[in-house]
Amino acid sequence: MTKARSLFAALSGKDGRVCAVGGLGTAGLDDTTETYDPVTNTWTQEPASASVRRYGHGAAQDATGRVFVVGGTTDGDAASVASRKRRLKWNRLMCAARAIDSTVSGSA
Repeated sequence: MTKARSLFAALSGKDGRVCAVGGLGTAGLDDTTETYDPVTNTWTQEPASASVRRYGHGAAQDATGRVFVVGGTTDGDAASVASRKRRLKWNRLMCAARAIDSTVSGSA
């Protein structure tokens, strides 16, 4: 990686590249994504995004290449869900706490 980080989420794509998302860096919460390419043995840092500024979260990729970052904390903000399509902009999808509240109150 181009910088030290811990408690980040990692996932691998169909093309063999590995993404490291968010986590805790030497300066605190990290809002970047880095992608490792095993063919070139290089890490590439992508633009920062508040949507991935968290630690202790998970990440997954669907069959279309869309990446989802779920859970974790920002030291006070409840877990939320963010997604992106390949190397495009991150989008905040919902606040997980609100989604859970909606499910509970909708099932009564």
